[in-house]
Amino acid sequence: MKAQFIIKHSNKKDDLDYIYDNYICFQDYIYDKKINETLIFYCIREDNRNLFDYILKKGCDINHKNIHGTTPIKTAIIQKKLYFVKKILEHNPDLTIKDNMDFTPDYYTSLNKYPKYDFRDKTSKEIERIVKEYLQDK
Repeated sequence: MKAQFIIKHSNKKDDLDYIYDNYICFQDYIYDKKINETLIFYCIREDNRNLFDYILKKGCDINHKNIHGTTPIKTAIIQKKLYFVKKILEHNPDLTIKDNMDFTPDYYTSLNKYPKYDFRDKTSKEIERIVKEYLQDK
């Protein structure tokens, strides 16, 4: 219970270190058991950059799939959160993972009116540029 409170209400490094030191696999803690989502999904949705950076540094599973087959990179793309897209790309996610609808993340870039590119052929810098250009146009 204390861990969930800290996760939701604190960005302090000392609190996060306490959880990391006292809970096994904190970075891959299942935050939402109903849909099998880890903390990385929570961070993206809530725009919690401090916790996101912390668990990324500790080695969270950036390719984790929820019950819909959604990965963190797809969540960040759909929610148009460039910071999280960029950070995840820096950790070389598997961009070939398909969700339960049989789509890869590049499909969602076109769905959200990003320019149509196949992300598998692009570097992190190229994808960041594409997403940034799209967001500046909005």
